[in-house]
Amino acid sequence: MAEKELNWLSGQLISMQEKERERLARDLHDGLGQDIVAQKLQLESVLAALSHKEKINLPQIKLNIKEIIGGIERIGEEVRRISFDLMPSMLESLGLKNTLEWMSEQFSIASGLKVDLEIYGVGPERLPPNIEVALFRVFQEALNNISKHAQPSRVSLKLSYVYPKLIAVIADDGQGFEP
Repeated sequence: MAEKELNWLSGQLISMQEKERERLARDLHDGLGQDIVAQKLQLESVLAALSHKEKINLPQIKLNIKEIIGGIERIGEEVRRISFDLMPSMLESLGLKNTLEWMSEQFSIASGLKVDLEIYGVGPERLPPNIEVALFRVFQEALNNISKHAQPSRVSLKLSYVYPKLIAVIADDGQGFEP
């Protein structure tokens, strides 16, 4: 029975790893890949404009270069986001509470949504690393889904820990879905 359960758990782990790899590949291809191609095309356009010496429009070229710089900055932000999504170093060094506070603040800034975060019973003492990572991923995915689908004006995140129970509640005032 134990061997059967171990095989099942191993299968679940492999399945989760594959799903995460698919998500990462999608982020890299759909996000970064397209952004990099767009910047390449803009640079080629600037190069072509500079090649026609008699038709050089310097103000337009300067504007194009500023747009390219902005695009490259967005690519850098996306690389940081993907890197953080893979393994938030903050979680390892600062713990779950501080990381969730930071993530909520960043989400609020990026989305313009009000995020109410309440954490009870999680303090300086650390939960086991696998539990912290799992909880971080739950909140991360919930915020991602809320921003993509719910169109809310307010988000509420609650985490309560009273040994041996941990309760996470994620709610928003956006449009729902039929379960």
